[in-house]
Amino acid sequence: MAMMVKPLKCSSCGSLLKAKEADLVLFCSACGKTMEFLDSDVGEISFHILAPNREDKDLIYLPFWGIDANVDVTHEDVVGGFLRITKKPMRGVCRFYVCAADLLPRKTNGWNLEFTREFPKASEISDFRSIPHMPALKSSKNAEKDAEFLFLKHEIDLSGTLQELEYTFSVVGHELYYIPFLRRGDDLTPAV
Repeated sequence: MAMMVKPLKCSSCGSLLKAKEADLVLFCSACGKTMEFLDSDVGEISFHILAPNREDKDLIYLPFWGIDANVDVTHEDVVGGFLRITKKPMRGVCRFYVCAADLLPRKTNGWNLEFTREFPKASEISDFRSIPHMPALKSSKNAEKDAEFLFLKHEIDLSGTLQELEYTFSVVGHELYYIPFLRRGDDLTPAV
């Protein structure tokens, strides 16, 4: 049985795209556009590279999807507890951050919730310079599902015991963020 391989071309300029390490994010060297490989084709995406707060030889960039969703809660029933003043309910258009690197959820879940609640303030740079980056192995479509889970996790953390929650979660857009992390052995710490 013969298998046909379709070359991937930039949706902006038509140049051939080269894949690296099974990365779902491809950079066009001809026009500089960034593409996501999705469903055997590519589509242009917006991406941002955050500047590290310090230079270090052990830095690495991790990809995070920024998923914009319109959250409409129509009914909730909470028993006991009270809303914490430091954490506000997520309503209206919200941005959720989901790590796209191939790391265990026990490592990424905390960052996802932390960045969703308060994204780090950092300037942006135009390229990775000499700092390596991990490939994005989670598609934007899979990150959308994880973003809804983040919303639910946040709502559960707000109050006593959440009994009922009726809501709609409609994705309205996404972007990719490369965030610098300091790597010490197996330990990764945000460097922003």
